[in-house]
Amino acid sequence: MSEKLIKESRKVFLHLAELFYEMRINTLKETRPDEVEMLMVDDAFMEGIYKECIKNAGATFKKVARAEYYEQGHSVKMVDEEVVLITLRVNHKRR
Repeated sequence: MSEKLIKESRKVFLHLAELFYEMRINTLKETRPDEVEMLMVDDAFMEGIYKECIKNAGATFKKVARAEYYEQGHSVKMVDEEVVLITLRVNHKRR
């Protein structure tokens, strides 16, 4: 596998996961504006959201990633989902 291909696959997957995270949080803010701050502090609730975002990103990945590098296509198998999970956690804590 090409290192460029793996790196781009990781980048695309993380971007998708972050987009799904943003959509989920915005939906949460619209549907439960009173409870949103309390829920965002709850680690168990947020862990479920992170995993849901990773699952959605994995399901959408093939539709989004473009095939290149001489017939070698992008694959979810190139992505370490634990790294994506950690990155989503860190980005959430920064907010």
